[in-house]
Amino acid sequence: MSPLLWFLVNELLAGLEGGVYTDDICLLVVGKFPNTVSGLIQLALNTVEAWCNELGLSVNPDKTGLVAFTRIRKLLGFFEPQLFGMAMRCSVSVKYLGQILDSRLTWKKHVDANVRKA
Repeated sequence: MSPLLWFLVNELLAGLEGGVYTDDICLLVVGKFPNTVSGLIQLALNTVEAWCNELGLSVNPDKTGLVAFTRIRKLLGFFEPQLFGMAMRCSVSVKYLGQILDSRLTWKKHVDANVRKA
């Protein structure tokens, strides 16, 4: 990673507030209540959006995913956060750093995908 890009990513990370843990490609929000979590996600996405607008960058919506890791079957009070005016719908699984993570945090989808490759 170039020094300039590293500085910009660190600037973004510093702009996000407590309770939100970030990586340059991943946002993780932890909370007990779905409406609180969705509000924290929206705040984090607003920070990312403002940072991107300030630097003239954008986010590819095709490479953006949202997964709620929970045992709750129906997330009451969870609203769909928006990024650059597009609603982000919850998906069942997401691929992150080559690992397939599903909403129940089981390894079944990841193992099945690797078995198919073999």
